[in-house]
Amino acid sequence: MGGTPAVKCGNRHFQFVPHGCFRCSGEDNWIVVAATNGDMWQRLALVIGRPDWSKDASLKSVEARRAVENVIETGITAWTLSRDADEAMSDLQAAKVAAGVARLPIDLLKDRHLRSRAFLQELERAFMGLHLQPSMPIREGVGPYPISSGADARTAQ
Repeated sequence: MGGTPAVKCGNRHFQFVPHGCFRCSGEDNWIVVAATNGDMWQRLALVIGRPDWSKDASLKSVEARRAVENVIETGITAWTLSRDADEAMSDLQAAKVAAGVARLPIDLLKDRHLRSRAFLQELERAFMGLHLQPSMPIREGVGPYPISSGADARTAQ
């Protein structure tokens, strides 16, 4: 916008610290964690066993945490590496910290939450037969919007 190239920040965020994707125990297991306000930062520090961070007045502001973002991310990683991704997510969410498992696409087919919301819907596809398709992630009523057709190469040109 305005001819200025966008600043790249990877998994980090311009407004929130910490904010990122952290490796958990096992092979290719990850969790996304974000502290979107000061209270959430306090709860995150306590859950990961860093009460010193929650008491440190110098870490109250986002700007102060950004100055030591690498240290904070290393501390979070030390905690997540010793935990199953679902366990870490549950512990953080129980403390009202924004967290979610970064699922592999194949795992989404078995996800209990997505199944309970009927997020994936079967659709008849040419050359494939029945195929699961993701529905709209938003709802205006109880159920999802029905999918009437899949992507069609002829219309995607």
